[in-house]
Amino acid sequence: MNCVMQQSIREVGLCLALACGFGLGRTAEAAPLKIVTSFVPAYCFAANAAGDLATVENLLPADVDPHDYQLAPKDLVKLGEADVVVVNGLSLEGWLNKAIESAGGRHFPRVVQLAGGLSARELIYDADAPWAQPAEFHPAMESRFANPHLWLDPQLAEHAMTNICRALQAADPANAAAYARNTGAYVLRLQKLDEDIRAAAASFTRRDIVTDHNAFPYFARRYGLNVVGVVEEVDEVPPSPKQLVRLERAMQAKRITVIFTSPPTPPREASQIASDLGIAVATLNTIEIGPLKGSTYEDEMRQNLKVLETHLR
Repeated sequence: MNCVMQQSIREVGLCLALACGFGLGRTAEAAPLKIVTSFVPAYCFAANAAGDLATVENLLPADVDPHDYQLAPKDLVKLGEADVVVVNGLSLEGWLNKAIESAGGRHFPRVVQLAGGLSARELIYDADAPWAQPAEFHPAMESRFANPHLWLDPQLAEHAMTNICRALQAADPANAAAYARNTGAYVLRLQKLDEDIRAAAASFTRRDIVTDHNAFPYFARRYGLNVVGVVEEVDEVPPSPKQLVRLERAMQAKRITVIFTSPPTPPREASQIASDLGIAVATLNTIEIGPLKGSTYEDEMRQNLKVLETHLR
Protein backbone atom coordinates (compact mmCIF):
# COMPACT_ATOMS: atom_id res chain seq x y z
CA MET A 1 0.00 0.00 0.00
CA ASN A 2 1.41 3.37 -1.00
CA CYS A 3 0.53 5.67 1.90
CA VAL A 4 1.45 9.34 1.65
CA MET A 5 1.25 12.15 4.16
CA GLN A 6 -2.05 14.05 4.35
CA GLN A 7 -1.45 17.80 4.33
CA SER A 8 -4.38 18.15 6.70
CA ILE A 9 -6.92 15.87 8.37
CA ARG A 10 -10.41 16.82 7.28
CA GLU A 11 -12.69 17.75 10.12
CA VAL A 12 -15.73 15.48 10.05
CA GLY A 13 -17.21 15.45 13.53
CA LEU A 14 -14.62 16.73 15.95
CA CYS A 15 -13.34 20.30 15.91
CA LEU A 16 -9.67 19.48 16.37
CA ALA A 17 -7.27 22.42 16.42
CA LEU A 18 -4.01 20.63 15.75
CA ALA A 19 -0.53 21.44 14.52
CA CYS A 20 0.31 18.66 12.07
CA GLY A 21 3.59 19.80 10.54
CA PHE A 22 6.37 17.40 9.70
CA GLY A 23 8.92 19.15 11.87
CA LEU A 24 12.33 17.58 11.56
CA GLY A 25 10.93 14.04 11.68
CA ARG A 26 12.29 11.19 13.78
CA THR A 27 15.35 9.05 13.39
CA ALA A 28 15.43 5.29 13.34
CA GLU A 29 17.11 5.40 16.79
CA ALA A 30 14.35 7.48 18.36
CA ALA A 31 12.08 5.98 21.01
CA PRO A 32 9.05 4.14 19.61
CA LEU A 33 5.99 6.22 18.82
CA LYS A 34 3.40 6.52 21.55
CA ILE A 35 -0.09 6.02 20.13
CA VAL A 36 -3.25 6.58 22.15
CA THR A 37 -6.58 5.32 20.80
CA SER A 38 -10.11 6.13 21.87
CA PHE A 39 -11.96 2.82 21.63
CA VAL A 40 -11.58 -0.82 20.61
CA PRO A 41 -11.69 -0.61 16.76
CA ALA A 42 -9.25 2.30 16.76
CA TYR A 43 -6.96 0.25 19.01
CA CYS A 44 -7.15 -2.80 16.73
CA PHE A 45 -6.45 -0.80 13.58
CA ALA A 46 -3.61 1.22 15.11
CA ALA A 47 -1.99 -1.85 16.67
CA ASN A 48 -1.94 -3.65 13.33
CA ALA A 49 -0.59 -0.63 11.45
CA ALA A 50 2.10 -0.01 14.07
CA GLY A 51 3.29 -3.55 14.63
CA ASP A 52 6.29 -3.50 16.97
CA LEU A 53 7.32 0.00 15.93
CA ALA A 54 5.11 1.81 18.46
CA THR A 55 3.34 1.41 21.77
CA VAL A 56 -0.45 1.52 21.52
CA GLU A 57 -2.60 2.31 24.55
CA ASN A 58 -6.35 2.67 24.59
CA LEU A 59 -7.62 5.68 26.51
CA LEU A 60 -10.83 3.98 27.64
CA PRO A 61 -10.93 0.76 29.66
CA ALA A 62 -11.96 -2.24 27.57
CA ASP A 63 -15.48 -2.31 29.05
CA VAL A 64 -16.34 1.41 28.76
CA ASP A 65 -18.58 2.76 26.01
CA PRO A 66 -16.96 5.60 24.01
CA HIS A 67 -20.19 7.56 23.54
CA ASP A 68 -20.37 9.07 27.00
CA TYR A 69 -16.89 8.79 28.50
CA GLN A 70 -15.68 11.45 30.90
CA LEU A 71 -12.00 12.28 30.83
CA ALA A 72 -9.96 11.99 34.02
CA PRO A 73 -6.78 13.97 34.79
CA LYS A 74 -4.65 10.89 34.04
CA ASP A 75 -6.19 10.79 30.57
CA LEU A 76 -4.96 14.30 29.87
CA VAL A 77 -1.49 13.16 30.83
CA LYS A 78 -1.69 10.23 28.39
CA LEU A 79 -2.90 12.50 25.61
CA GLY A 80 -0.15 15.00 26.29
CA GLU A 81 2.52 12.29 26.11
CA ALA A 82 1.21 10.72 22.90
CA ASP A 83 2.72 11.27 19.47
CA VAL A 84 -0.47 10.22 17.65
CA VAL A 85 -4.06 9.97 18.85
CA VAL A 86 -6.45 7.77 16.85
CA VAL A 87 -10.18 8.47 17.12
CA ASN A 88 -13.29 7.61 15.16
CA GLY A 89 -14.63 11.10 14.56
CA LEU A 90 -18.23 11.86 13.55
CA SER A 91 -18.92 13.11 17.09
CA LEU A 92 -18.38 9.70 18.69
CA GLU A 93 -15.76 11.17 21.02
CA GLY A 94 -17.35 14.51 21.82
CA TRP A 95 -15.59 14.44 25.19
CA LEU A 96 -12.24 14.84 23.38
CA ASN A 97 -13.12 18.43 22.53
CA LYS A 98 -12.85 19.24 26.24
CA ALA A 99 -9.33 17.82 26.33
CA ILE A 100 -8.28 20.00 23.42
CA GLU A 101 -9.81 23.05 25.05
CA SER A 102 -8.03 22.19 28.31
CA ALA A 103 -4.73 21.93 26.45
CA GLY A 104 -5.12 25.54 25.35
CA GLY A 105 -1.96 26.61 23.57
CA ARG A 106 0.07 23.73 24.97
CA HIS A 107 1.28 20.75 22.94
CA PHE A 108 -1.40 18.43 21.65
CA PRO A 109 -0.51 15.38 19.53
CA ARG A 110 -1.32 14.67 15.92
CA VAL A 111 -4.89 13.33 15.73
CA VAL A 112 -6.14 11.01 13.01
CA GLN A 113 -9.80 10.16 12.49
CA LEU A 114 -11.00 6.83 11.14
CA ALA A 115 -13.67 8.83 9.29
CA GLY A 116 -11.26 11.41 7.93
CA GLY A 117 -11.67 12.06 4.21
CA LEU A 118 -15.00 10.30 3.74
CA SER A 119 -17.35 12.18 1.43
CA ALA A 120 -20.94 13.08 2.20
CA ARG A 121 -22.05 10.35 -0.22
CA GLU A 122 -20.09 7.73 1.70
CA LEU A 123 -21.55 8.73 5.05
CA ILE A 124 -24.98 7.68 6.30
CA TYR A 125 -27.24 10.14 8.08
CA ASP A 126 -29.60 9.02 10.81
CA ALA A 127 -32.13 11.57 9.59
CA ASP A 128 -32.51 9.48 6.41
CA ALA A 129 -33.60 6.36 8.33
CA PRO A 130 -37.19 5.29 7.58
CA TRP A 131 -38.30 5.86 11.18
CA ALA A 132 -36.68 9.31 11.51
CA GLN A 133 -38.63 12.51 11.74
CA PRO A 134 -38.25 15.00 8.86
CA ALA A 135 -34.86 16.64 9.13
CA GLU A 136 -34.46 20.37 9.62
CA PHE A 137 -31.05 20.34 7.97
CA HIS A 138 -29.51 19.27 4.71
CA PRO A 139 -27.57 16.09 5.54
CA ALA A 140 -24.75 16.72 3.10
CA MET A 141 -24.06 20.01 4.86
CA GLU A 142 -24.07 18.56 8.37
CA SER A 143 -21.45 15.86 8.80
CA ARG A 144 -21.87 16.07 12.57
CA PHE A 145 -25.24 14.35 12.10
CA ALA A 146 -23.66 11.40 10.30
CA ASN A 147 -23.95 7.96 11.87
CA PRO A 148 -20.54 7.19 13.44
CA HIS A 149 -20.53 3.37 13.19
CA LEU A 150 -18.48 3.21 10.01
CA TRP A 151 -16.02 0.61 11.36
CA LEU A 152 -18.71 -2.09 10.99
CA ASP A 153 -18.14 -1.92 7.23
CA PRO A 154 -14.81 -3.66 6.51
CA GLN A 155 -14.28 -1.60 3.38
CA LEU A 156 -14.54 1.60 5.40
CA ALA A 157 -12.19 -0.02 7.91
CA GLU A 158 -9.68 -0.23 5.03
CA HIS A 159 -10.12 3.52 4.53
CA ALA A 160 -9.45 4.03 8.24
CA MET A 161 -6.25 1.97 7.99
CA THR A 162 -4.97 4.24 5.22
CA ASN A 163 -5.63 7.28 7.40
CA ILE A 164 -3.72 5.72 10.28
CA CYS A 165 -0.83 4.67 8.05
CA ARG A 166 -0.44 8.22 6.75
CA ALA A 167 -0.46 9.65 10.27
CA LEU A 168 2.18 7.19 11.50
CA GLN A 169 4.36 7.89 8.48
CA ALA A 170 4.10 11.62 9.11
CA ALA A 171 5.04 11.19 12.76
CA ASP A 172 7.83 8.69 12.07
CA PRO A 173 9.14 9.04 8.49
CA ALA A 174 12.12 6.78 9.14
CA ASN A 175 9.77 3.80 9.43
CA ALA A 176 7.33 4.82 6.69
CA ALA A 177 7.92 1.69 4.60
CA ALA A 178 7.37 -0.61 7.58
CA TYR A 179 4.06 1.08 8.44
CA ALA A 180 2.99 0.63 4.83
CA ARG A 181 3.84 -3.09 4.95
CA ASN A 182 1.99 -3.59 8.23
CA THR A 183 -1.03 -1.74 6.90
CA GLY A 184 -1.03 -3.67 3.65
CA ALA A 185 -0.93 -7.01 5.48
CA TYR A 186 -3.88 -6.06 7.67
CA VAL A 187 -5.86 -4.68 4.73
CA LEU A 188 -5.54 -8.08 3.06
CA ARG A 189 -7.16 -9.61 6.14
CA LEU A 190 -9.93 -7.02 6.01
CA GLN A 191 -10.50 -7.83 2.34
CA LYS A 192 -10.78 -11.54 3.18
CA LEU A 193 -13.26 -10.67 5.94
CA ASP A 194 -15.29 -8.62 3.48
CA GLU A 195 -15.29 -11.44 0.92
CA ASP A 196 -16.42 -13.99 3.51
CA ILE A 197 -19.28 -11.82 4.75
CA ARG A 198 -20.37 -11.00 1.19
CA ALA A 199 -20.38 -14.69 0.21
CA ALA A 200 -22.43 -15.65 3.26
CA ALA A 201 -24.88 -12.76 2.86
CA ALA A 202 -25.61 -13.87 -0.69
CA SER A 203 -27.30 -16.96 0.76
CA PHE A 204 -29.53 -15.12 3.24
CA THR A 205 -33.23 -15.70 2.64
CA ARG A 206 -34.16 -12.86 5.01
CA ARG A 207 -32.74 -9.37 4.57
CA ASP A 208 -34.90 -7.23 6.85
CA ILE A 209 -33.42 -6.68 10.32
CA VAL A 210 -34.26 -4.81 13.52
CA THR A 211 -31.59 -3.73 16.00
CA ASP A 212 -31.66 -2.19 19.46
CA HIS A 213 -30.05 1.03 18.21
CA ASN A 214 -28.94 2.36 14.86
CA ALA A 215 -25.44 0.90 14.77
CA PHE A 216 -25.55 -1.19 11.60
CA PRO A 217 -26.53 1.03 8.65
CA TYR A 218 -23.06 0.88 7.07
CA PHE A 219 -22.91 -2.90 7.47
CA ALA A 220 -26.44 -3.24 6.09
CA ARG A 221 -25.70 -1.05 3.07
CA ARG A 222 -22.54 -2.99 2.25
CA TYR A 223 -24.18 -6.41 2.39
CA GLY A 224 -27.67 -5.77 1.07
CA LEU A 225 -29.62 -5.81 4.34
CA ASN A 226 -32.53 -3.52 5.19
CA VAL A 227 -32.80 -1.99 8.68
CA VAL A 228 -36.56 -1.89 9.21
CA GLY A 229 -36.32 -0.10 12.53
CA VAL A 230 -34.51 0.25 15.84
CA VAL A 231 -35.71 0.01 19.43
CA GLU A 232 -33.98 3.18 20.59
CA GLU A 233 -34.28 5.80 17.87
CA VAL A 234 -32.03 8.01 20.00
CA ASP A 235 -29.27 6.18 21.84
CA GLU A 236 -30.02 5.61 25.54
CA VAL A 237 -33.42 7.31 25.23
CA PRO A 238 -36.24 4.81 25.91
CA PRO A 239 -38.78 4.59 23.09
CA SER A 240 -42.22 6.08 23.63
CA PRO A 241 -45.33 3.86 23.53
CA LYS A 242 -46.12 5.35 20.10
CA GLN A 243 -42.66 4.42 18.82
CA LEU A 244 -43.01 0.88 20.14
CA VAL A 245 -46.37 0.42 18.43
CA ARG A 246 -44.97 1.74 15.15
CA LEU A 247 -41.96 -0.56 15.39
CA GLU A 248 -44.01 -3.65 16.22
CA ARG A 249 -46.32 -2.99 13.28
CA ALA A 250 -43.35 -2.61 10.94
CA MET A 251 -41.87 -5.85 12.26
CA GLN A 252 -45.12 -7.73 11.75
CA ALA A 253 -45.45 -6.37 8.23
CA LYS A 254 -41.92 -7.55 7.40
CA ARG A 255 -42.32 -10.83 9.32
CA ILE A 256 -39.27 -10.16 11.46
CA THR A 257 -38.25 -13.23 13.46
CA VAL A 258 -35.42 -11.84 15.62
CA ILE A 259 -34.28 -8.62 17.31
CA PHE A 260 -30.53 -8.06 17.29
CA THR A 261 -29.20 -6.43 20.44
CA SER A 262 -25.70 -5.31 21.41
CA PRO A 263 -23.78 -5.86 24.64
CA PRO A 264 -23.41 -5.14 27.44
CA THR A 265 -26.94 -4.04 28.42
CA PRO A 266 -29.57 -4.07 25.67
CA PRO A 267 -32.65 -1.92 26.29
CA ARG A 268 -35.34 -3.81 28.21
CA GLU A 269 -37.87 -2.82 25.54
CA ALA A 270 -36.14 -5.22 23.12
CA SER A 271 -37.08 -8.17 25.33
CA GLN A 272 -40.57 -6.76 25.71
CA ILE A 273 -41.07 -6.57 21.94
CA ALA A 274 -39.66 -10.06 21.46
CA SER A 275 -42.07 -11.39 24.05
CA ASP A 276 -45.03 -9.54 22.52
CA LEU A 277 -44.31 -10.91 19.05
CA GLY A 278 -43.01 -14.32 20.06
CA ILE A 279 -39.64 -13.87 18.33
CA ALA A 280 -36.00 -14.43 19.24
CA VAL A 281 -33.36 -12.08 20.63
CA ALA A 282 -29.77 -12.46 19.40
CA THR A 283 -26.54 -10.53 19.93
CA LEU A 284 -24.74 -8.49 17.28
CA ASN A 285 -21.66 -6.84 18.71
CA THR A 286 -20.98 -3.23 17.75
CA ILE A 287 -17.38 -3.79 18.98
CA GLU A 288 -17.38 -0.51 20.86
CA ILE A 289 -16.15 -2.41 23.90
CA GLY A 290 -14.17 -5.62 24.18
CA PRO A 291 -10.69 -7.12 24.66
CA LEU A 292 -7.81 -4.87 23.72
CA LYS A 293 -6.21 -7.28 21.26
CA GLY A 294 -5.17 -6.74 17.66
CA SER A 295 -7.53 -9.53 16.56
CA THR A 296 -10.66 -8.35 18.39
CA TYR A 297 -12.20 -6.56 15.40
CA GLU A 298 -11.91 -9.56 13.11
CA ASP A 299 -12.96 -12.03 15.83
CA GLU A 300 -16.13 -10.11 16.67
CA MET A 301 -17.06 -9.42 13.06
CA ARG A 302 -16.81 -13.14 12.29
CA GLN A 303 -18.89 -13.96 15.37
CA ASN A 304 -21.50 -11.47 14.14
CA LEU A 305 -21.50 -13.27 10.81
CA LYS A 306 -22.23 -16.60 12.53
CA VAL A 307 -25.19 -15.00 14.33
CA LEU A 308 -26.55 -13.58 11.08
CA GLU A 309 -26.16 -16.91 9.33
CA THR A 310 -28.14 -18.60 12.10
CA HIS A 311 -31.06 -16.20 11.91
CA LEU A 312 -31.21 -14.95 8.31
CA ARG A 313 -30.63 -18.11 6.26
